[in-house]
Amino acid sequence: MGSKFAIICSAGATALSSGLSTSAIAQAETGDDEQTRLKEVVVTAQKTPESLQGTPIAVTAFDQVELESRSLASAQSLQIKVPNLAYTATNFGGDNFTIRGIGRTAIGNGAENGVAYVVNQAYVQSGTVADFFDLEKVEVLRGPQGTLFGRNATGGAISVTTARPKHKFEANAEVTAGSNGIWVGEYMLNLPVNDSFALRLAGAYGRSDGYVRNLTTGSDLNGGEDYDLRLSAAWEPDDKTSVVFVTEFGEANSTALQGERQLCTRDPIGNLGCLPDSLGDDHPNFLATLGGLFSYNDLDPFTPGEQSLYDVGVDPFETVRQPSDVRDVALDIDPKTESESLYATLEISREFGQFQFDSVTAYTQSEGFYVIDADFGVSSVPFNVVPGFFDDGIVPLSQPDPKNLGSLGDRSFGLFGSAASLTRADSNNSQWLQELRLRSEFDGPLNFLVGAFYLDFEESQNFYTATTGIDARGLSAQGIADLLGTGENFAPPFFRLETPKNEIESIAVFGEAYYSPAENLTFTAGLRYTEDDKKQVNRSLLLETVPYESNSEKFDAWTGRIGFDWSPAPEGNDELLLYGFYSRGFKAGGFNPQGAGNDLPRTFDSEFVDAFEFGLKGEYYSSLRTNIAIFHYDYEGLQVAKSVARTTVNENIDAEIQGLEAELLYVPNSNLSFDFSIGALVSSIKNARSIDPRDPTGGDPNLITIKDISTAANCVATIEQLFVDLGGEPFGDCDALGLLDGVAVDLDGNELANAPKLTASLGAEYRHSIGDSSYELTIRGDYLWRSDFWARNFNRDPVDNIENWSRLNLYASLTSSQYPWYAFINVSNAIDDDDVTGLF
Repeated sequence: MGSKFAIICSAGATALSSGLSTSAIAQAETGDDEQTRLKEVVVTAQKTPESLQGTPIAVTAFDQVELESRSLASAQSLQIKVPNLAYTATNFGGDNFTIRGIGRTAIGNGAENGVAYVVNQAYVQSGTVADFFDLEKVEVLRGPQGTLFGRNATGGAISVTTARPKHKFEANAEVTAGSNGIWVGEYMLNLPVNDSFALRLAGAYGRSDGYVRNLTTGSDLNGGEDYDLRLSAAWEPDDKTSVVFVTEFGEANSTALQGERQLCTRDPIGNLGCLPDSLGDDHPNFLATLGGLFSYNDLDPFTPGEQSLYDVGVDPFETVRQPSDVRDVALDIDPKTESESLYATLEISREFGQFQFDSVTAYTQSEGFYVIDADFGVSSVPFNVVPGFFDDGIVPLSQPDPKNLGSLGDRSFGLFGSAASLTRADSNNSQWLQELRLRSEFDGPLNFLVGAFYLDFEESQNFYTATTGIDARGLSAQGIADLLGTGENFAPPFFRLETPKNEIESIAVFGEAYYSPAENLTFTAGLRYTEDDKKQVNRSLLLETVPYESNSEKFDAWTGRIGFDWSPAPEGNDELLLYGFYSRGFKAGGFNPQGAGNDLPRTFDSEFVDAFEFGLKGEYYSSLRTNIAIFHYDYEGLQVAKSVARTTVNENIDAEIQGLEAELLYVPNSNLSFDFSIGALVSSIKNARSIDPRDPTGGDPNLITIKDISTAANCVATIEQLFVDLGGEPFGDCDALGLLDGVAVDLDGNELANAPKLTASLGAEYRHSIGDSSYELTIRGDYLWRSDFWARNFNRDPVDNIENWSRLNLYASLTSSQYPWYAFINVSNAIDDDDVTGLF
């Protein structure tokens, strides 16, 4: 779920023409003949500044003013205006940007996003810039960028460029207030030190109360506060040299839920938890969870009869329902998220005669954690009293800690009289990046660009799940072991997936040649070689300590593109660009995290895509701009993920994608503009089979799902095995009985997840001068509609179907050409809908 209604009012002040500008995409320039002109948009989609209309790539670009007027406050909101771009959160709080059906389809330490995120020309391995402020532009490149961007850009790339220091004094301050307790402050100070050196300081602070209420604690959730501070320096010792250094520090604290709502139709037996063919407001059957299994097991073997937290047949969540209002939740624990990030980029450009040299150096570091209520509910039945262990029916909930002691070391999150659980995840990563490029600028028909790329990325991560049931088992077992003097150690009394080492060293060399036999015709051929050296150490812990597992592997591939762009010469001021390209993309394979058993595959293969794209870009009558692209993708080994046995497993499948995109801008006069975009996708999985975690039987009526009594993993048994080996109860030791993990179902012909067949957006903007033209009023509206799509590749209806949704944003501003102030009001989600953007 990902929508809220907000009204934002803002006022700001500028000093000395601080750059109050109008939208580049909707701005009209008026010549002496009063004929409307479309303003040129400059992009760097081919690693050099070029006109948007002269770039043979499907790309959408926004400047800072456009981002504000369209309510695009962060990268996540770009889906409002970019065709075939979708965003949703994914497992463990990750971002999933999907372009043309391809995004973060693989999950885990060894998995990477299929959409590259780039800041100031530097690829960012992990994380995204928080909120958009004081930017020069944001570009969304659609389609594989296997040559120039290369790394993990099989779906496309999102490129952010921060505002550069200027050689004039500028200052700006803006304060915003809105519903849900929103307060935002932004500022900028640009200082020209001398004719060749300038500094720019920019910052942003934001807070909100949140728009989700926890009925248990009374807290408002999905709010928080964050601040960012950015310092930029630009040095131009001569007209051929440019040096730009940018560093930014950010810190955020929030009550983000990671997932706003749990949907389930309760399985009455408990071997599945939720029925596989419907979604409702029930809570999963407690018996189906690992914490639930431990809550029903005998905690004291020396006492006759069972001494358990709950009697068999008692489900403390059986009567629990999700609140009727989708903006309400009922949780034992308020979520908490904290993060810090630092990045720095150094860009050096130098002209040498007929050559252009560029160097990009970048360093990033980030760390953070989140804590959430793992069971997403409040149990209604108190624990049994367990003499000798829990005499008052109170059980501690472990505080996850690196020493793996938790409640065994008196480290607890709190004491609970009924079932409770929490999940905590933390990470710490850093990266160094260096990219060098040399581009020719010959007068003749042949030019080239060559470059080299190096990335060194290091990360450590922990994922914990603590439940009162596991704590009870660990405490009682440790107490008995200590009493008998066996020396056994039952730490940790929680589940921990520990990854102290996840390293990636990537090198690449690339180049493109451009041959122009005629002024309006260019042939392009590019090639890139990439080698990724990946290393990972991890282990999965639960009530015992096990050795680390180490993995190391190299992945390499050749990628590139070949194609043409042709600019015919229409009459008058009209412009046309026709282009066609074949490109090949690559994303390295990786390692699956250690799971509850040893049957899960330890690695997954690399992903390749062969892409064909044809496009037409045109400007007509100096007032109409149209960009159209059609494309076809063949994916080999597309990396996709699913949740299995307390971890994630990445698999490889083949797929095909076809689609069309069209963007239109019409500026009938200097006061009015309209923009429209549409994206259409047809995706199809090819020759793939996979076990569906929702129903491991694959729908076979002769099979039944079995719950493993020691790991809570699932397996399947025949009806005969159910009654002969399991006594008619669907619970047992899967490994001991040699039972299968499940039956793979045929995915051939299914649509890819998060790939809506149709997206469409419509925008309109009107400007009006007031009085003596010293004031200008701008009114704008943007509407997005997205068709139904599937949340999983299994395409089970209705559990995987996400209904179509829409969004309407409204904006109005008042600016003055004589006075250093402006004001605007912004209504985000004006139709006040609550829309599902994805499931995991």
